[in-house]
Amino acid sequence: MSVSSAQSHPPSHIKDQESIARDLERAWKELKAKDPVAWEKDRASSVLEAQEALAQFGYGTLFTAALDDRTKEALRKYQDRSGLPVTGDVDARTLLHLQDDQIALQRDILVPSYTFDDSSWNSWVSVRGVWLQPGKEPNANTEATPILVQCVRSARMCVMATAHFRDYVVLDYFEVERWDASQITTGPSDGICDRQTLRISKADQTVLVTSTTYNSACSPGLPNKPVISRLGDPKGIREARLKALSAAKDRILLFSPEVKGRLGSQDH
Repeated sequence: MSVSSAQSHPPSHIKDQESIARDLERAWKELKAKDPVAWEKDRASSVLEAQEALAQFGYGTLFTAALDDRTKEALRKYQDRSGLPVTGDVDARTLLHLQDDQIALQRDILVPSYTFDDSSWNSWVSVRGVWLQPGKEPNANTEATPILVQCVRSARMCVMATAHFRDYVVLDYFEVERWDASQITTGPSDGICDRQTLRISKADQTVLVTSTTYNSACSPGLPNKPVISRLGDPKGIREARLKALSAAKDRILLFSPEVKGRLGSQDH
């Protein structure tokens, strides 16, 4: 269900929550003044959305689309636990906070597996994983875009497939400059913004990509320094996401006092 039929809002990474809330409150006021009937419907939709979220979080609301006493009490309790002004109403800040909490509970913990197949090193190599920056610990927000790198010696070619979303794949082609018993290195592959080269090590079972931005329009004002990333095991990303999801559950969900005793040390 949308935030409001009066006005949709941009995602929180584009505008801060306070600004979004002000825009939404302003849109509600304008709609109420212009078309009270439409505002009543929009208001009922927002209340129902809040009730659905609160029920999901364990506050026991019913789906009435009306701001009844049960919903008001649930809102006050949620607002107090969330550090929001305790109004007992479906104000813009509360509605946006409910939506962010729903997103936090839907965090995707699935990440691609890592494989380094060099069983036929003299003919071909295939590596799957995600790009990780050396020296940086992965966190819950680290990208886990699936990457497949395959090199064929007879063709003197490496192909890197980057899977965006689930139905969009970008292919980058690299000409092999060196292929010996321990290492494969390639010439550059030029994209719209950057130039990339690959280095594959048999001994370390690693794939390194060096990216250099050569189109200043892509990153104006930033130095065009080479960035080295390693195709690695996303296990750390999955662990960080699991930890973040567990923390979100503890923060958002309202458990009865008996839950932990009944579940013991199990995750709830």
